[in-house]
Amino acid sequence: RAEFNDEKYKPTFAPLAYSGQTVSAKIYADQWEGEPVTLTPYVRNTYNREEILLSPVTPENGKWNDVEWVIPDTNGAMIDEIGWILESPSPLADRAIGRLFIGQFRITGEAKYAIDFAKQAKEFGSITPFSHHRGVWELRDGALWGKAEGDASSYSGNYYADDMEVEAVVTPISGDSHCLIVRAQGVMRHYLAGFDGPNAVSFIKQDFGVKRLITARYDWEHGQEYHFKLKAQKDHFTLYINGESVLECK
Repeated sequence: RAEFNDEKYKPTFAPLAYSGQTVSAKIYADQWEGEPVTLTPYVRNTYNREEILLSPVTPENGKWNDVEWVIPDTNGAMIDEIGWILESPSPLADRAIGRLFIGQFRITGEAKYAIDFAKQAKEFGSITPFSHHRGVWELRDGALWGKAEGDASSYSGNYYADDMEVEAVVTPISGDSHCLIVRAQGVMRHYLAGFDGPNAVSFIKQDFGVKRLITARYDWEHGQEYHFKLKAQKDHFTLYINGESVLECK
């Protein structure tokens, strides 16, 4: 956000790297003289701008080195920068001179992270790290607060994510629809599960049209906190509320 001074386009941003994922690279060291260099992996926390340093490595000169590390937990904050810090203890009389080549850089594997709304911000009208479809969205008392007169939704995470578990503490204040979304490919293509009318929960498929795949009775009230967990494993979906399985659907 600090790098923008033009407000007219209202961009939204979501990370491409998350805690729990593995970073791998092939690095070629072509050093001609001086003391060996070290590469220290790091990630930068968006909330406090802290650089979290991991174990340094010394690439072997004259060959491709396989370098791998796991992105650490940032305790509810997002990550806006990852990479390496390049250093050498070379004195002036024996400086490290040479080249480094990055032949491959990948971020793979399962992510495991939380979003602490006390560590998020409102940027260009959106609450990090979400993009919103309709509605008014604010940060209040360490929570994401949403208000809409009709359909509204918020999206985050990796577009290509497949199997996943999403958990959230949900407090319905008014209205009849309060759901979690998984496998979203856009506003008109996703799955939803949660409160769907008085004393009911549903699993819903949105594919350019809403289709309720299953509905069950569940007595819920406005003003109460509910712990939702929605699991999507291949073609099997399960909704838990306060630790109890309340819906299953294929």
